[in-house]
Amino acid sequence: MILPVLSPEYRLDYNLQIHSIDTGDWCKYIVATNYNKETGNFDYFVPSLGMRSFSKDLEFVTTFNRQDKHFFYHPVQMGVKYHIRIQQTYTGNGSYQYTVFMDGVKIHTALNNNAQQFHNLHVYMTRSIDSPCNATVSKFKITNFL
Repeated sequence: MILPVLSPEYRLDYNLQIHSIDTGDWCKYIVATNYNKETGNFDYFVPSLGMRSFSKDLEFVTTFNRQDKHFFYHPVQMGVKYHIRIQQTYTGNGSYQYTVFMDGVKIHTALNNNAQQFHNLHVYMTRSIDSPCNATVSKFKITNFL
């Protein structure tokens, strides 16, 4: 799926159940990125979501404050179904609050003082650009507050 524009204020909702990691140290289950034809690289991730096999932590990565990557990790159990919400909401004075909820409980929050709009966002699920997770993603929804 290609999303033409993702505004600085958005919400991403989905259900996730990771069955196993068959790809080594980590796997990805959702990646939203662009591909820069000039450099041959991906310029940003909004977000890149995966799991580390050695710790059983979900890995949340996003472009944040115009920097390459903002990371955080949260432990989960294999085979358990979770509802995850990632949102970035305007708080005033040009700042946005980036927040992640799991089953309705806030597990991470950070202030993004330099949020940006993204264009031509390619969204990959479970069949990621590399190292896909053996996972089920359902009820995936992006709300774009343009």
